[in-house]
Amino acid sequence: MNLQKILINYKTSSAGFLLIIGAVVGIIFSVLDNGRVEKDEIMIAFTAIFGGISALLARDIGVSTEAENGVPELEDAGERTDATK
Repeated sequence: MNLQKILINYKTSSAGFLLIIGAVVGIIFSVLDNGRVEKDEIMIAFTAIFGGISALLARDIGVSTEAENGVPELEDAGERTDATK
């Protein structure tokens, strides 16, 4: 995974990190409280971890592919002049 992609897409990346951290902390608290992990807690943790991974791989809705790849964006098409006129 590219660190630049994570930094540009900070909104979805932070949500992904929080989902993964929350799943790990939930499992740790379950072990500390009960001494074991129940089946439903494992299912919740896996769901949160996979959701976090998908959020890390996703991109923000406001970030274009050009900005993500480091290519400067063009001006609005309505502002360009037509060369044939």
